[in-house]
Amino acid sequence: MSEDYDHRYTPVEIIDLRERVSIFQALSDALERWPEVSRLVFEAEMRSDVVEQMAHLLGVTETVAAAVGEMQLMRASKDGRSKIRLQLDESKAQLAQALAQRDD
Repeated sequence: MSEDYDHRYTPVEIIDLRERVSIFQALSDALERWPEVSRLVFEAEMRSDVVEQMAHLLGVTETVAAAVGEMQLMRASKDGRSKIRLQLDESKAQLAQALAQRDD
């Protein structure tokens, strides 16, 4: 594929990008609030309680909270957090590009 190729994002791709940004943002926020999140998980009776409480703590949907809850513990390392921030920045840039194209 040529570097000059201008990908036109479909409405479904824009929705997917928004969801991806939401998940990476919530994951980044959860890692910044790691003591609260880990206590919430440790004290919860059931997985559904974790999802509900994490959604409330992070101000996200339960779908996004479930994705954050499925995070691998290794993602909490400094290297893992750096990769998450990089993925978040890349996803935000893709979404901004998609929205700009949509508005053209």
